Amino acid sequence: MHVGGPATPEAVIMARLRNEAKTELKAEGKGRDPFKVDFSGIEDGVDSLAKSRLKKAMAEAGLS
Repeated sequence: MHVGGPATPEAVIMARLRNEAKTELKAEGKGRDPFKVDFSGIEDGVDSLAKSRLKKAMAEAGLS
């Protein structure tokens, strides 16, 4: 029975990677430039960074 949250191993890993990417980008000061209009905040960067790390994380978890 699925109660909520990620349902597959890949989704669980991706959720962790997105959180890590968001923390990393915020630490670098991304998404805080008042002169840059970015309606999605840092979400595009978060998605890109997380996706770039997914294959390695899946291999490390023995899932690829």
